[in-house]
Amino acid sequence: MSWNVAGINFAHFHMGDQLRNVVDHHDADLVAICDEDPERATLSLETTAEEFGLPEEAVFRDHERCLEQNDVDLVVTCPVPTEHAEWVEKLAAHDVHIQLEKPFATSVEECDRAIEVMNGRDTELAINWPLAWFPTHRTTKRLIDEGRIGDVIEV
Repeated sequence: MSWNVAGINFAHFHMGDQLRNVVDHHDADLVAICDEDPERATLSLETTAEEFGLPEEAVFRDHERCLEQNDVDLVVTCPVPTEHAEWVEKLAAHDVHIQLEKPFATSVEECDRAIEVMNGRDTELAINWPLAWFPTHRTTKRLIDEGRIGDVIEV
């Protein structure tokens, strides 16, 4: 299965890294990008579209139009942490999987809000923690699980 991915909301600098992962993945296609912040959108969207070879019609300033005009399976989103729950609610309404940049939220209440909106859906919410994907970290975890490293005292 190939995944159609949209990058929506460029508030956090990890968006470029996340979209590079999408473009480099053999089972994913970056089909659209969107940022509604007029100051951030011009530079981020134009630069990103150029970097990844996206046509002008794949660049949006409205997330609703972006999702209505594209067949999107997964949205990678990087809003400011205080807006995480709000963006999960906005995106979940479109029945897409959501990858949210860390931290999950700024309060337990906001975490609960995001979880609640995803309950009962056929889509999933994932929180990206980039360090979890570093090859050295994954190798270390595997070696610990295999018992090849002694007791872990501190990380």
